[in-house]
Amino acid sequence: MIRLKSLAATLTCIFFGFLVFVPTSSADQGFAISGYAGDLYPFNYKEDGKYKGIAVDILELLAKRTGHPLDTITAIAWARAVEDVQSGAPGMVVFSLVRTEEREPHYAWVGPIGTLRLGLVAHKGRGIAVHASQDLNSYRIGVIRNSAPVSLLKEVLGPDTTAIKPLLSNELQFRMLEAGRVDLITQSSSAAPRIMRSMGMEPSDYEMVYVLRNLDLYLAFSPKTPPEAIEAFQEELDAIRKPDDDGTSEYDEIVSHHLGGGGPIELSHGQETPGLQ
Repeated sequence: MIRLKSLAATLTCIFFGFLVFVPTSSADQGFAISGYAGDLYPFNYKEDGKYKGIAVDILELLAKRTGHPLDTITAIAWARAVEDVQSGAPGMVVFSLVRTEEREPHYAWVGPIGTLRLGLVAHKGRGIAVHASQDLNSYRIGVIRNSAPVSLLKEVLGPDTTAIKPLLSNELQFRMLEAGRVDLITQSSSAAPRIMRSMGMEPSDYEMVYVLRNLDLYLAFSPKTPPEAIEAFQEELDAIRKPDDDGTSEYDEIVSHHLGGGGPIELSHGQETPGLQ
């Protein structure tokens, strides 16, 4: 009987020792992914009531392959989304987000998931020509509050930022540009034409008169997301982007699927390279 009790005690110690000392995988850490998506075609956009895009497809693959279910993808005001995720629960993510020095410590980053050209869009009928960054101080520039272009414009404009007119949404940007209430708006060359068409505007009437920068985009997770999970997400993304023997990758197939419906907005003469390096 004593031997049986001793054996039972030993097995109990081994059992509980196993539970205590074996580290859990990121999939066992018990959080689901909740996404906040902006409107940035072809990376994230809404069609037929459902979110689609390069970033959405990637996020779905990461969720499936790491064991963290993708709970929801919702849209709220962009300024609120980028702030909420900074203090949000593990697994909260905002996308697609530009990784800037100012934002760096506030998120756990996975990417890049793509690159976009960001610049200033004007109506061709205005005849706006920007030959140097100093010219921009003469115009009213509509920019979405708390978006990456705010910091980029501040670099260009210097201490005088009176040209910057903070706005709340893409739609408001385009309406104000169309009505002549602003002279320029910050937009992506790939996203702008799709937004214009959805609003009944003709993309060929507009042009990008100044290229700010070619920007890498990321999935920006709450900093409360476990580092092991972020590492697992990054490893899976790297695998998605790795070319196969034929030179193509899963990522290439995803991009090809979403790049339809027309090309990027036209660049004005002399704007083939970014104004900021």
